[in-house]
Amino acid sequence: MSMDAQDNVQELTRPKSNGRNANSGFATVEKMPLPANRIAAVEHGLTQFQHALDERDRLADEVRRAEERNHLALAEVEMRDRTITDLRRRISELEADRDRKVADFAVMETLFVSIRAQLDSFVRLPPQDK
Repeated sequence: MSMDAQDNVQELTRPKSNGRNANSGFATVEKMPLPANRIAAVEHGLTQFQHALDERDRLADEVRRAEERNHLALAEVEMRDRTITDLRRRISELEADRDRKVADFAVMETLFVSIRAQLDSFVRLPPQDK
């Protein structure tokens, strides 16, 4: 067993002082050697705990990156929605302008047909060859 593992095992098995004399009955636990299978179990537990912490950190970082991508995507969608809204408004303006111009054309056409009819009734022109 490595020295770090032994220090970890000793730290885990060391009793916490709760105001009693450090030389009380718990001090003997610190001196008792653990069996190899328990040392291996503690080392395995510490290793698993470290892996869990690493996985937690990795997943937290992944969540943070996903949230950043989500915020960027939302901003892009909002920007495109704004563009679409502007385009729809412009289309509506152009359609209204077109409708006004078609109505103006119809009025002018009616006026010119009326003038032509009046001219035809007052002035007899010879027929034109087409």
